[in-house]
Amino acid sequence: MAYCGDLGLTATFAAGLLALMGAFNFVGTLASGYLTDRVDPRLLLAVYYVVRGLSLALLPLLPPGLAFTAFAVLFGLDYIATVPPTTALTADTFGRANVGTVYGWIFCAHQVGAALASWLGGEVRDVLGSYGPAFLASAVLAVCAGLLSLGISAPARRDARPAA
Repeated sequence: MAYCGDLGLTATFAAGLLALMGAFNFVGTLASGYLTDRVDPRLLLAVYYVVRGLSLALLPLLPPGLAFTAFAVLFGLDYIATVPPTTALTADTFGRANVGTVYGWIFCAHQVGAALASWLGGEVRDVLGSYGPAFLASAVLAVCAGLLSLGISAPARRDARPAA
């Protein structure tokens, strides 16, 4: 919202983009759940995080306006898509009996990270006058997360995978 304001876009336009991202979160999460049952979740996480990183790296290069709509769709599809493969990997690694507790801690760590990222992004904007460095730092971290996802040990094969 604030980034759009910095670029001279209206609050209504920015809110519309946020709503569009939210709508595409549903589509991306449902598709990711389907794919998680059929594709190695480590690979899915790698793809999701790298796509997220690339989209954030490109955001400051996009011309304000309509190109942001394409970003909102892509980022919306990807944003919550990490939840199904993360949950599946948690269950595969720590067992179904422990998935609630372990994923609860994962979610808690995510929320702490999100709060820090929001605050630090604002600090970067206030000190440097631009969100660009914050987007770039987020992009680098997302690509690193994608690469790290590939290094997760292969969990024991799941008992029952639905037929494709």
